[in-house]
Amino acid sequence: MNTMNDSAVKVPALTTPFSVASSIVDLTQLVLPAAIRGDRRTPTIMPTQNMELFLTTELRTPKLDKLHDYLWLAGLPLPARPLQRQKIMNRDIYLTEQPDEHMVWHQTKLLIKPLPGFLLCHAFWTQHLCSDPALHRSATGLLLSYCWLIGHRSDFDMAQTVRLIPDDMEWPIWSAFMKDFLRNIDIDSLAQVDRRYQYGELRLSRLNSMTRFLPCMWSYENLVYGHISTSTWYQAFFERNFAWLLAAFVYISVILSAMQVGLATEQLNGSQSFKNLSYGGALLAISAALLGIGIMWLVCVASRLTKSLLMQEQLTLSTSIIIHLLLKLSLLISMSLECFYRVEDEDSQARFRTGKGVLAGDVKSRVDFWLSRNNMRVLLRRYFCYHINWSNRHKTPFISTYVKYEAAYEEALRRESRGKKNVIIVFIDLSRADHRLEYRNARRLAESLGCWIPRKAWNNSEFEYVFLHRIPACAIVKIIRL
Repeated sequence: MNTMNDSAVKVPALTTPFSVASSIVDLTQLVLPAAIRGDRRTPTIMPTQNMELFLTTELRTPKLDKLHDYLWLAGLPLPARPLQRQKIMNRDIYLTEQPDEHMVWHQTKLLIKPLPGFLLCHAFWTQHLCSDPALHRSATGLLLSYCWLIGHRSDFDMAQTVRLIPDDMEWPIWSAFMKDFLRNIDIDSLAQVDRRYQYGELRLSRLNSMTRFLPCMWSYENLVYGHISTSTWYQAFFERNFAWLLAAFVYISVILSAMQVGLATEQLNGSQSFKNLSYGGALLAISAALLGIGIMWLVCVASRLTKSLLMQEQLTLSTSIIIHLLLKLSLLISMSLECFYRVEDEDSQARFRTGKGVLAGDVKSRVDFWLSRNNMRVLLRRYFCYHINWSNRHKTPFISTYVKYEAAYEEALRRESRGKKNVIIVFIDLSRADHRLEYRNARRLAESLGCWIPRKAWNNSEFEYVFLHRIPACAIVKIIRL
């Protein structure tokens, strides 16, 4: 049925961007962390158990990938300044292990990720990085950033002083390694490099603003914390997120003072219209002050409660409902429409896989929602007609979700009442995805393709949205088992 795969173009095999002779670290001498901190889904990541997830955490930049089209607002498409130049600009170097924070600056601080030792090992590249194009591009980009940061011997000495590179390495070895590395990449087009490294240093204040307010990043967590979450003190929390409220109160105070002065004059004291305006302004100021204080505490409490509930390994029905209500509150605050819910059972073709996300039954078919050629549109229509026919057993590239939790919960109960086993509800938040995911409403897609929706599937099709091929693991918030 998948006729497109036979004519697919074979992608050239990836290679290590430096020779074996230039390798600085031997595989037998390489020491990886025993464990690193992950996220809510995987709190602890151990390289010995999940090397792919470890490398993804160490190298990929999901936040900056989603902001890529707007990074020109936060930086210039130029190489980063070398370390000695950063010092002249009065910037102190702070170490960070988060790739999204690498070469991000704020006032007198510059965040830099220390160069992982495994990137200097040719055998490690061959075994773990050359099999994944995304990891290969990110690793190449991180190496290239050190070519920018360490240009002279003075930069090299500074890097060793602050532990950015191994302190037992010598300058001639580093220089020879970088010469070999630059010979193996296209320094002009940067075709082998992740697109984040088309830019050098990025300004944190603008990254925070873009993360909070751009539509592609809308979520409750991004609105509160921005690009980098810093202090967890409540005083800092309020200062960071509600400084605008203080400015609003200052303007309101000036307006009320002006109205008070106006009422003290003979010209305006006799004006009933001005008195009415002053009366309304006073009530509005009182209401705004109370509302602002209420929003501050509501956001704070909702943030803590939501995070505490999501940390639990097992969710009961009551806590799942509470989370759903808090997510709805978050959507209202952040104006986001990116939460979806998927129902699965033992017979579902698309299945949730730990560490991989939700995978469609057919992940190889080369179709997308933007197909314009007639033959490709016919192929998409055929797959979707198979998908909405519940009696069909053909594997399709579609993944069905619901935008309403109530619809997903009712569907889960229906499946359980029919004797289905292993019924789960998958909570999905697209704001956490490492790239933009396309989705379509099932009913509108059926109308555009000319597909007939069976009667038993019609009611839910209003709230059903379909994705193609895969929903990444980073977008999965939680799994509820009935």
